[in-house]
Amino acid sequence: MLLRRDTDTPAAPASLKLARSSALPARLVVLGLSLLAVATVACSDDPDADPVGSNGVNDVSQACAIRAQWTKPNSTDCTECIGIASVAKCDCTAIKDYAGLCSTQQDAKNQEATCAGVGECVFKCDAADCACVEACYSGKEMCRERASALDGCLADVCDTYCR
Repeated sequence: MLLRRDTDTPAAPASLKLARSSALPARLVVLGLSLLAVATVACSDDPDADPVGSNGVNDVSQACAIRAQWTKPNSTDCTECIGIASVAKCDCTAIKDYAGLCSTQQDAKNQEATCAGVGECVFKCDAADCACVEACYSGKEMCRERASALDGCLADVCDTYCR
């Protein structure tokens, strides 16, 4: 049994460390999107102030395939884009061209009751395992529709910052 140097607790096996690191990008995306609700409080809800982004590929699986190609999903520019594009544009984010571009899609997903628990499921998926992500929406067609719009928008808006 391996012990960590600074404690008497067993060290994590290499396979567990690999599993944790490979799921990290998907977890960061889900965490970032979860934190958006908090950030929204600081910004305006005025729909006239929010630019509207396209839904991009408008498909959960296709958006996942785009994200799977990202080489910098954990970079500050990428995570900032994902977070700021998903909330209503306000003075605190107005300096970013992508601010609020996907906020309409985020709001629609947040208001969809069938999305309850889906975020936790997606969080458990490896970032490149689009079949896992797709399975999280099984039997939740309205949520999948809302998530497709949001994921497609974010993949479109943030691709240049994350690729």
